[in-house]
Amino acid sequence: MQNRSPLLETTRDDDERQDRLQARLLMTLRAFAFKANAAGLTFPCEATAQALLPLSSTNSYAERLEESIHRQDRAYRSATWTQAIEKQQPLVSNTFRVCDQWGKWHWLHEEAHVLYQPDGWDAVGTFVDVTRQERNAALHVGQTRILKMIAEHRPLATILDSLNLLIEELVPESLTCILGYAPLTNSVYDLSAPNLPQGYRTAINGLIVSPDAGSCGAALSRKKPVVVKDIATDPLWKDFVTLAVDGYGLRSCWSHPILTNEGNPVGTFAIYHRHPHTPTGWERELLATAAYLAGVAIERSESENTIRYQASHDSLTGLPNRHRFTTDVTAQLDAARQQQTTLTLLFLDLDRFKQVNDSLGHSFGDHLLQTIASRMQDVVGERVYRMGGDEFTILLENSDARQTDELVKRLRRELSRLVQLDNYEYLPSVTIGISDYPGHAENAHSLLKYADIALHRAKEDHYGGTRRFDPILAQNLAQKVQLESDLRQAVEQQAFTLHYQVKVDARTHQPIGVEALIRWQHPERGMVSPGEFIPLAEETGLILPLGDWVMQTACQQARAWEIAGLPLRVSINVSARQLLQPDLQKRVQSALQQSGVRPDLIGFELTETAILKHGKSAERTLNALKDLGIWLELDDFGTGFSSLVSLRNYRIDVLKIDRLFVHNLKRTSNDAAIVRGVIEMGHALNMTVVAEGVETRAQAELLTELGCDGLQGFYFARPVPVEQLCLDHAPRLRRAA
Repeated sequence: MQNRSPLLETTRDDDERQDRLQARLLMTLRAFAFKANAAGLTFPCEATAQALLPLSSTNSYAERLEESIHRQDRAYRSATWTQAIEKQQPLVSNTFRVCDQWGKWHWLHEEAHVLYQPDGWDAVGTFVDVTRQERNAALHVGQTRILKMIAEHRPLATILDSLNLLIEELVPESLTCILGYAPLTNSVYDLSAPNLPQGYRTAINGLIVSPDAGSCGAALSRKKPVVVKDIATDPLWKDFVTLAVDGYGLRSCWSHPILTNEGNPVGTFAIYHRHPHTPTGWERELLATAAYLAGVAIERSESENTIRYQASHDSLTGLPNRHRFTTDVTAQLDAARQQQTTLTLLFLDLDRFKQVNDSLGHSFGDHLLQTIASRMQDVVGERVYRMGGDEFTILLENSDARQTDELVKRLRRELSRLVQLDNYEYLPSVTIGISDYPGHAENAHSLLKYADIALHRAKEDHYGGTRRFDPILAQNLAQKVQLESDLRQAVEQQAFTLHYQVKVDARTHQPIGVEALIRWQHPERGMVSPGEFIPLAEETGLILPLGDWVMQTACQQARAWEIAGLPLRVSINVSARQLLQPDLQKRVQSALQQSGVRPDLIGFELTETAILKHGKSAERTLNALKDLGIWLELDDFGTGFSSLVSLRNYRIDVLKIDRLFVHNLKRTSNDAAIVRGVIEMGHALNMTVVAEGVETRAQAELLTELGCDGLQGFYFARPVPVEQLCLDHAPRLRRAA
């Protein structure tokens, strides 16, 4: 056997060593030299080819390279080379993705210099691994795009779909999925997975979270990333391997929890492959970045949803609010017009809610509102709105009068049940106004306005009533608005007069005083009844300046009579709102000083309801007035719920028996017994007792017999202007003086 030459052996070993060193250097630099011509592709270093290209049954490097290029990039690279050769371009440049023999994807930048000869062409060039640069650039662009979509308030589904597609592009041959987490049910729900099989998405939707419920369940339970290389063998997937592997060919799943800034889980981001696969370090970082971006999008969406909810819902009851009502009623009216159907509006007001708050406290008031809201929803579902305070509305689509009436009955039964909180109990009631389209209104504003008008008319009738709108109500409201305007102008111009009604001694029938009664001569309507404009003045607050004018005018008239030698006590009616004025004592003192009248010639008539309603506050005010020296007279006694015992602390001077007891007074009637008892108790408390509403001689005689001190009524005198009073009663006034 011929011996090998040591020199040749050494040279061959050196060449192989040089090849390996060159391959190692190129692998370190991630650069690979190549030659190419029409016949194919060659590599100067065999080790380079083995590292770059996947194993294949073919010996052709060109075919092996073609097989390793990503399917989306093959046509583009082939077209670039074909065009360059046809046009004899000296430089060919491409960037594409290849899969190496270990299944990892790389981005290669190809750059080749081409020499053209009559019989063909030859090229030399390099493949440079630019995976990191390309991936980072693509991730930066994609991340910027996702954040921009979040900033632009794009729909959450659109943002999450775009994020999934970005990750699938950066991790070739992957399928991605974003699941949301519902803590109340401890389950996941489908948010986005544009390329994951729909059947699989449906199957995992609603999956209960547990530490062994697949990669996503484990990630949510641990609040840490969970990587499963092979679903077929991993114990986390034992209950789902048939679904994932056999059903849909999924073999690996990496899942990362999506956490809030407080560390609370709101979902997971998962990457699937159809073959066993372990993530690289970069892919792990990418998974974390994807979960972070999904978390930003989800939190931003939830914040916006919360803001939208708060803007359209009442914070106390959770009901849609006035803003939402306006939007909904407009939309439902449009639908009713198109479909030629009806829309009915119920406007509900909780009766005496202010008194509940004042007497039982705001905590009970809040509980009452929440209970009422819940009960209304139990009856009518999601068509209830809280308009503010104690007002609610309900919208009924295509409900006729009979159906509406039946619903109102059910509402009343439900809402009138006892409400309890701690040691307090309350039986609520509601007043309801109704309007409808097209019967009453054509737009949202009119529909609400007319229901409100009907509601307030129902309240005027009685609490707990129901009233449908009719045009007469609107006409009455217009008249009321006009009257209020005229009343304001009259108050500013002091366009009122005082009439006076004489009070007489029950035995001598001589005048003992007068009551000042306001009158309004309207320039167009003539004399307006006090029963019409006094309640309006109370409602609008005009009673305060009006009361000041009455007090000043009456004091001046009392002083004029005093100067004329006719010292008559003038009684002035004081309303409940006036009694609440903190500076009422100063106002009265000012009127006394400006007029110069003796305080004992002025009496204030107050109703028992006004006094008892304000308790200690009223007691302090009345004591302060009494300290000024004026008389206090209790008007309309017997029409409220008081007793003389409860009034004995108020230093009342005069007790006036209401005309209701006088009107049907007979010697053997119950009214006579009541009047006798009132007179006796009044005298026992050192009060002067005066009966008002005396219209007949028989009434006057019986009241005198029962012990009444003073009488007032049409039998003796009607209210008249001061000039007429002086003419009619001059002789008696002089005798009284």
